[in-house]
Amino acid sequence: MKIIFGILASTNDDYSSFIDIWIDNIRRFKAGPYKDLIDFYFLYFEPDRSHSVIEKENGCYYDYYSEYIPNISIMDSFLKRTVSLMDYLRDNNKLGTFFIRTNLSTLFNLDLFVKWSRTIPKKNLIAGSIIDNLNLIYTTISGANILLTRDLVNFVLNNKEHLLDESVLEGDDERISSLIIENVDVNILLMKRLDFIESEYVKPACIVFQSGKVLDNLVCYRFKTYDRKNDIKLMRIMFNNIYSTSFNTHSFALSLVNDPNYVFKSTFINQNDYEKLTYHSFKIKIQSDTMKKYNRYLNVSLKN
Repeated sequence: MKIIFGILASTNDDYSSFIDIWIDNIRRFKAGPYKDLIDFYFLYFEPDRSHSVIEKENGCYYDYYSEYIPNISIMDSFLKRTVSLMDYLRDNNKLGTFFIRTNLSTLFNLDLFVKWSRTIPKKNLIAGSIIDNLNLIYTTISGANILLTRDLVNFVLNNKEHLLDESVLEGDDERISSLIIENVDVNILLMKRLDFIESEYVKPACIVFQSGKVLDNLVCYRFKTYDRKNDIKLMRIMFNNIYSTSFNTHSFALSLVNDPNYVFKSTFINQNDYEKLTYHSFKIKIQSDTMKKYNRYLNVSLKN
């Protein structure tokens, strides 16, 4: 088994601090028994570099620079970097069993991630956290932790021209999810995530448990509020604690709500039907009447 992490990256001051935490997490993992199971690529989009791969710390991780194209949208930049890395991996026979696209302000318990990845389907699978409705009518996997098996990476690459059409959809995660879920009878698996979040839709800042109370397979943490300094601080604290056998995620989250030094006012636990869908994959049949009606690629010829 081989896993490839593609991490959207930037070099401004705040994101450099996120990179430092990521690298510390990678170094810890590479010093352990599973070091050869994951390759890490930081995905940059910089005007002074284009189409280059720089090996760091004897292959501990790589800095990947895709082709720089000025004046494109941030979402197109995300897609360009993602697809460019996929192309590079396929062209150089480096595609793994799984490819996961993420970003700098998302933290993974890499030991648990490896354990979890050994239990999931190795073909025809898209996994991650849901960011909108579950098939009402469209389903989108979050760009913070969207995971594809190798066959689906090949499907994306074979149809990559359709991803770059902003007239269909804006978000990069929406476009990847839509292309796959609306056109492949794909297995879908939800990935549990703990969010420290604030946005135009989530005010004030709160802590969200994505998909259930049971946290034995919680592998992913997202830090995205308007206070990036605070996000960095919390991500560092989380990294320093998640590998401890005595760490309790619920207790940690509740302590932040009660701590006047933080802005979190509440916690939200989303369970219901989501819990079981983090253990058992499911399908949305593309031949259903609903999917036939709302497929955004009905007039497009797609390649397998």
